[in-house]
Amino acid sequence: MKKWYVIFLFIFVLFFISCENKEIINNDLDPIEEDPVNPIEEKEENEITLNTDSVAISLDSTLALDITKKGNPVYSYNYDEEIIRVFDDVIIPNAAGVTTLELIVDGKSEKAITVTIYEKPSEIKFIDLPNKIKVGEEIKLKLNCDDVIITIYNDLGNEFGYLDLDNMTLKGKSAGYVNLKATYIYDESLFVFRQVEVQRSLEKADFIYVDKSVVADFGDEVILNDYIFNFGFNLFNTIEEAMDNGPVVFVGSTNEESISILSSNVVLDGSMQEEPLSLRITINSDVHDVYIKNFSFTDDSKIILLNGNENIFIENNEFTNTSQATSSWVETNKYTSGIIQLANSGKYHNNIYITRNTFKEIGDCGININNTHNITINNNSFTTFERDAIRFNNGIIKEECTWSVIGNTFLDGDYSGIYFRTYGSDTTDIYHFIDVIDNSFSSVGKKNVEFTAAVCFRNYQEGGACVDISHNIFYGCSKYIFLRNNAVPAHQSNFVGYVTGNLFKSVPSKYYFNNLNSSGDTFATNPKQTKLLNNAYLDDNKEITPDSSLFIGNYNSTTISSSKVEKLYRFNLHHVLFVGKEVDLIDVISDYDDTKFIVTSSTIEAKEAGTYTIKHNNETFEIVCIKNIEMVVRFINTALGELGYQEMDANGNTGTSGNYTKYGEWYGINPGAWCAMYVSWCANQAGVPTTIVPKYAAVQSGMEWYMNKGLFKYKEDYTPKAGDIMFMKSNGASHTGIVLYCDGKTLYTVEGNTSDCCALRKYDVTNGKITGYGTPEWPYYNPSGYNFSSGNPQDGSGHSTR
Repeated sequence: MKKWYVIFLFIFVLFFISCENKEIINNDLDPIEEDPVNPIEEKEENEITLNTDSVAISLDSTLALDITKKGNPVYSYNYDEEIIRVFDDVIIPNAAGVTTLELIVDGKSEKAITVTIYEKPSEIKFIDLPNKIKVGEEIKLKLNCDDVIITIYNDLGNEFGYLDLDNMTLKGKSAGYVNLKATYIYDESLFVFRQVEVQRSLEKADFIYVDKSVVADFGDEVILNDYIFNFGFNLFNTIEEAMDNGPVVFVGSTNEESISILSSNVVLDGSMQEEPLSLRITINSDVHDVYIKNFSFTDDSKIILLNGNENIFIENNEFTNTSQATSSWVETNKYTSGIIQLANSGKYHNNIYITRNTFKEIGDCGININNTHNITINNNSFTTFERDAIRFNNGIIKEECTWSVIGNTFLDGDYSGIYFRTYGSDTTDIYHFIDVIDNSFSSVGKKNVEFTAAVCFRNYQEGGACVDISHNIFYGCSKYIFLRNNAVPAHQSNFVGYVTGNLFKSVPSKYYFNNLNSSGDTFATNPKQTKLLNNAYLDDNKEITPDSSLFIGNYNSTTISSSKVEKLYRFNLHHVLFVGKEVDLIDVISDYDDTKFIVTSSTIEAKEAGTYTIKHNNETFEIVCIKNIEMVVRFINTALGELGYQEMDANGNTGTSGNYTKYGEWYGINPGAWCAMYVSWCANQAGVPTTIVPKYAAVQSGMEWYMNKGLFKYKEDYTPKAGDIMFMKSNGASHTGIVLYCDGKTLYTVEGNTSDCCALRKYDVTNGKITGYGTPEWPYYNPSGYNFSSGNPQDGSGHSTR
């Protein structure tokens, strides 16, 4: 047994040695070469790769898929056949939409991609995007296509606007211009630009004032209500400091009890008030072009005009619980206090506008007026007043002018709604026009003393006076209208008055109309010229048959209306008809010259200029017919007569930019930028009243004058006509001129201070520098046929005079 074990072990060792030697031998030999005739076959792998994750294709095009193949793979695609089909690895659109394209290899999904099929628009455009937004204002951006990328593409744009693409909004950041670009997401060659002006939310404020709670060093940035201001530049501790640094001051709050406005061309705006102010504002003598607006006043607040102020605008303010009276009401002109007070002085105020203000719980007169020529008091509200809401004292005037009290509301007053202490002129050939129109009077005159009424004229003077009390509503007052004249009989004809088209909704306790003073006057000492025509007398919508005792004086001329007056023709107190303008009638016109007038059953039209006599409502009137194009022509011809005038230096040398001109000398600002003074000078030379073309030296003031009267038109919405005033912009306004003609595409103007002289200019009506136009309220004229673009004067008939 042991023998066989040894033999087996010996054989195993020999076998192991043999195998080891064989491996060593093979490693030492060269590798076996492949037979070139019969190579070793190796199986090739088939592969396909889709090299994208998504594609977008226009509906009118195709797209070859970006794929990589190895070998000859077997594959297919899954897709929505309503949107696309695939042929030879090319996507062919069937309809606009989004679908998934799936690559299938060996029966398995290899990759899926998104395919967008779009219909390319013909253009990209913004929808309802305004040209201007306010700082802090957000607007939604809408386009005619959703597939766009919007960017602010100018370097400075982000300083002015914040673009929130997640919400598709643009927010005004600071004043300036934002340039937007909307690019079609699938085609960069399709895009649109739009510029949006970001205005300070407070009408392009130049300067702002807040109180001393702001602690800062000169030049420091201060953030207030999300606005960034610089202390000492547009943020100050006092109103007067701010006025020393710029013409526009926005008042936040104040520790000051009173301030004085010492210079012209100032705007005080209370839009940023934190709470109502107790503040007295005095406008110094001879200061002009001042705006006080958007304030909330209380306590002892007052606005006082000292002497000879012109172009003063007090608008959209609220006066509440202000200025309780310290003395008794008196009928004479000794009572001169008021919330808004036009002081009694030798130099007359002119062109005063008090509009859209609210007076609540006022212990003193709301508005007390002395020595004032043209004044407009429109669309104010007077509620719970202990003195006269509006009081005119010392109303004797020195030149033809108009007092306009229109569209106001008077409610719950102890004394008169409107009280005229004296009025008229000091000569018989200067007329004073008083309009009391479209007002509402309720529960006025509760004290019921002798010289109080909804409308009371205490007396008037020997000179001319024309009174128009029309289209007012009277309700619940003890007395409605009182007129008294202290003129001698020889001068009574200098007065003319109309009480027409009014609605009396209740019966007064004393009278509708009193043309006498019950303390001793007789009918002979009072005017017979007051006409009571076409008034409506209703009580709970039922017709009233008035007792004649409620009409004291000229009752015989009263006409009772059968219903509320809806339409009324009445001659203007100037007794003027405009040639070529058709005027509606409701009464009979008789005994007229048919060669001078065209009269139908409901209209009258003057054919030619002149002074004529006609009968209206069986009364004879002298009618002046004016070809009113003459005023516009006179204005434009005056401007054209200045063509070629050059500014001078201090030594009188022309050809230099010295800004010395005869226009500045006339205005009282010499040297000075003179484009606006040139317009004002031309109007003055042509006899155009400042109620039509204001006297202004600052372009911004001129533009705001028209805006505040509702007479400004932006260029996008208006085609200008001869006699309009053009305003160009740079931070609001920087240049002005007179429109000569516009054919709808090209604008022709005459301008001062253009290339240092007076010259003709023309512009495309879409010119980006043009802001818009002041549209003066010229007496009626039709500008068609008047073409001044050649620069030649005309004679008022469309014919050149040279």
